[in-house]
Amino acid sequence: MANILLIEPEYYCKYPPLGLMKIAYYHKEIRKDFVWFSKGKVPERVSDKVKEKLYKSKYYIDKYGNNLKDFIKSVDNIISQKKWDRVYVSTLFTYEWKITIDTIEHAKTLVADKSNVYSGGILATLMAEEFEKTTGIKPIKGQLFDSMLIGYDDGVNIDTLTPDYSILDNTEYIYPSNNAYFAYATRGCGMNCEFCAVKTLEPEYTSYISIKDQINEIKEKYGEKKDLLLMDNNILKSKDFNKIIDEIIELGFGRGATYINPVTGKKNNRYVDFNQGLDALLFSEEKVKLLSKIALRPARIAFDHIADEENYLKALDLAVKYDITHLSNYLLYNADDFVCKGIKYEADKPEDLYNRLRINVDYQDMVNKRRKKEKKERIHIFSFPMRYIPLDAKERGYVSEKHWNMKYLRAIQRILIPTQGKGVSSKSFFEAAFGRNVDEYMMVLLMPEDYIATRGKPEKISRISEDERLKKKEEFEIWEGLRQEWKKLYNNLTKEQTIKFKKIISKNEFTTEALKSIDDKEIRKIFIHYFSEFGIITVLEELEIQMEDELMEEVIYYITSECKLMMKHLAKYMVKFKLNSTQIKSFFRFFGQDAVNELIDIWIHDNYENERVIELLCYTNSAYINPYYLTLIKWCSKLNLLTVSECNRLIMALKQNNKSTISELLADKYEKIFETLTANYSSIMDKEQLDSLLLEVKNKLVYQLSLFN
Repeated sequence: MANILLIEPEYYCKYPPLGLMKIAYYHKEIRKDFVWFSKGKVPERVSDKVKEKLYKSKYYIDKYGNNLKDFIKSVDNIISQKKWDRVYVSTLFTYEWKITIDTIEHAKTLVADKSNVYSGGILATLMAEEFEKTTGIKPIKGQLFDSMLIGYDDGVNIDTLTPDYSILDNTEYIYPSNNAYFAYATRGCGMNCEFCAVKTLEPEYTSYISIKDQINEIKEKYGEKKDLLLMDNNILKSKDFNKIIDEIIELGFGRGATYINPVTGKKNNRYVDFNQGLDALLFSEEKVKLLSKIALRPARIAFDHIADEENYLKALDLAVKYDITHLSNYLLYNADDFVCKGIKYEADKPEDLYNRLRINVDYQDMVNKRRKKEKKERIHIFSFPMRYIPLDAKERGYVSEKHWNMKYLRAIQRILIPTQGKGVSSKSFFEAAFGRNVDEYMMVLLMPEDYIATRGKPEKISRISEDERLKKKEEFEIWEGLRQEWKKLYNNLTKEQTIKFKKIISKNEFTTEALKSIDDKEIRKIFIHYFSEFGIITVLEELEIQMEDELMEEVIYYITSECKLMMKHLAKYMVKFKLNSTQIKSFFRFFGQDAVNELIDIWIHDNYENERVIELLCYTNSAYINPYYLTLIKWCSKLNLLTVSECNRLIMALKQNNKSTISELLADKYEKIFETLTANYSSIMDKEQLDSLLLEVKNKLVYQLSLFN
């Protein structure tokens, strides 16, 4: 019996590694080996969370029963001693190159001979030559049709084996889709799309693979699963499609099928998901009628190019006709010219993505108006924009430079964050996020990322207190003001300036050097908006060091005189976040009395309670205002020792740094504070409590005063 370790690199993955699960079944059930699985580097021992999963696992309970504790000890021993005879590492997308290679290197440290490390999967197949050159490991390319490929002579087709679900209990990682049967009813595709890896991974099309025995075995060994997730790449091409549907229904996944949760006893609807999507070109009345007989949710239909609009809408019409109400679509964007299904497609434009999203939301609205009159269930269409990355890309940053740029791509990512991977569906969200028309959308793509991210109106946020809502409203109004200032600057650019501006920001690089390279003052103004709050301070520090005094003063003037809202926003940032003393001193050095005035306004707005304002002003070394006065005013206000008129005069004096007026108005207030505290609290506090309060206030005032004496 050999000790077999399976590793999936520690990248995010929605679905479990089917290849490793089948290898696990081969070694565990056929060769009777010990098998363990790790998501990422192997931990030093079995964690408490994994133990908890093992004690709840049907497979481990059935196999080890009362001996499960001893089994866990043996696993700990194997892990600690690195007693592995073989290690298998799965690979996924090529842009996960670095983490995958790091995992391979880790695997090599776990065996005496690196020849006992095996790897296959998408990356290992598509980049086989470079993978072998980098790792020294010869990859297993494509499907694992024969155990001979991993050095055994028993002739087992591992690719057709039942996935071993028990290995998912070996790791703390929880796969989002973890309660489903995973299977293939067909293999391959046959469409030979240039951007797709299937033609390399599964070059031959297999029209029908029975899943019945596999599903029943999974149910028996690992427990019943709620859903059925079929990983087929082109199931509608199958000439045996009716057989596949009949089998799905026979297995308990007909339309309206339900599942009883074994833990809660609650009844849930079952769903069938053709995860890789359905080809709109292959939709037919007969096939859609068959699809309507199963618990299909959602029906995933690719809409990879605007040129496919007619065929895509025909597919939607057929789905709706047969009451398939939950639909989703993949929207490929950032692609180059490509050939697919015998059709030559031109590289997509940013506008194409907007138009495809618009087609979906408009279609959904149109159909639902009709179905409401017909008293039928609403349809739901969820759109998933999917950024194109070449099959040999080692990281995610690819830009199709024909029509796209890094700024556009970053903006799309920022727009999509609120969807949390659930897709774009409602018209209201679509128009709020992407714009009411193409022109708005193209403007959104050009906006600073923070301006894109902060467009959500507070009144639409649920489950927050009224106080929280008011604070968010205040923040929103500042962000909205900054957006309007940005829009004003952008709309005032000439045609030539607009072209120049777009080129400048296209790389999404906002640095001091980039600012210095701009020779147009109006473009420099709008460029300032792309710096973060911390970034503005950094830019000014760098300009100061480089003795770019004129440009430094230009930036300061714009913030303090032309865009005062940015000054307010910057002050709020200084109050909210703990910056180091150098940054704080730079803030006051660059913005001086303007910074102080904004901080005083914040202090007043917070009813004289914001100690952070006082803390910040301590860094001014009394150049603008003695924070002692603010603490004194705070207690005067709390104890009603100042009239409204006196407060107003004090605030004006503070902003004008009129020390004589401040001293005059506060001359006798120090003693009155303690007299009033004593009078107010002596009846509700004992002597010890009152003395403690008086001492606390006194120490605070004395401390503030000491900073400037």
